[in-house]
Amino acid sequence: MYNYIFYLLFIMQNVFGFNILIKNELKNIKNLLVNQQNNRYQNFDRSENYLLTAENMLSKYIDKKYCLGVNSGGMAITLSLIAIKKLYNLLDNSIVFSNSFTFNAVPSAIVNANFKPVFVETDKHLLIDLDDLELKIQKYKCKKNVLVLSYMRGRIPNMDKVLKLCNKYNIIMLEDAAHAYGCMWNKKK
Repeated sequence: MYNYIFYLLFIMQNVFGFNILIKNELKNIKNLLVNQQNNRYQNFDRSENYLLTAENMLSKYIDKKYCLGVNSGGMAITLSLIAIKKLYNLLDNSIVFSNSFTFNAVPSAIVNANFKPVFVETDKHLLIDLDDLELKIQKYKCKKNVLVLSYMRGRIPNMDKVLKLCNKYNIIMLEDAAHAYGCMWNKKK
């Protein structure tokens, strides 16, 4: 199996010209596969624990104390929503608002966490329509509102207005920034 993976990488680099990996990265991948160190629990040497290294690098980059690597963005959103549900004592089938222009992992995560997705329209710039969000918040009259805000294609809405709405309606905002690493609003990542 390991040879098959390296064969595919070889073809991608040499036949199709994709320069995706350098020799050090290939060595690291081979080390992970051959030594079966493909998760945080199989490598106790902190200097060679690539997941821990990536988590530390990302937490420094986004200026947060902690960062947890999981298998996908959808799982990250699902786990975050389950934590929000427990923290705020929300019931199953509670409403979660999300922009309608998003990747399918977002509504899937909302459903997997036993919430009900309500989609908010997009504006002409393919950003969340904040007027429609406010109308939907008023329509559903939830005690506690949750918003999963996805930054598709790295496009960020007017965050000053988003935060103003969040404060006005007591919204818990979960940011799906998978497409927005490196994007900033008012010099904040």
